Amino acid sequence: MAASNRKFNGPYTGDNLAKVAFPLGGIGAGMLCFEGCGALSHVSLRGRPEIYNEPLAFSALWVQGLGARVLEGPVPEWKLFFPWADSQRLSSGNGGGGKSYGLPRFVRASFLARFPFATLGLRDSWPLDVEITGWSPFVPGDADASSLPVAGIEVRLRNRSKRSLRAVYSFHARNFL
Repeated sequence: MAASNRKFNGPYTGDNLAKVAFPLGGIGAGMLCFEGCGALSHVSLRGRPEIYNEPLAFSALWVQGLGARVLEGPVPEWKLFFPWADSQRLSSGNGGGGKSYGLPRFVRASFLARFPFATLGLRDSWPLDVEITGWSPFVPGDADASSLPVAGIEVRLRNRSKRSLRAVYSFHARNFL
């Protein structure tokens, strides 16, 4: 991998988004990660780390006259041919199911991590700015409050145009338990 030109403690963009995974969930209460592209992954809810568990769970937005997009940035290239199942033949690039990689997404993403918050900004030709913030319960000095089995995800949409937009937000998840 080429040397990074990312400013220390600055946002992740471009190729630097490929391996970012921000943990969400209370301390010792299971985990899921909010990735640099916006995907939810590393879902570990059964007392063992499942670092490649990326269930089919995503948000989408439909805007009248513009179409629909998954609220994520570009899929990291390494994921496209990764062998997601026990069989080496079931990578998503070879037609393996259970991934949303073929759905339209935002062209540009920016990811800023400030524990216990991580914020993803999405932008493209749409007249909308999308900001998704993932967070975990964290109260310094209070182990009980910081161990709650909770993760929060907040979605903010901002219309940059002068005209009103009609839109529908939706969240989709396959039962991964």
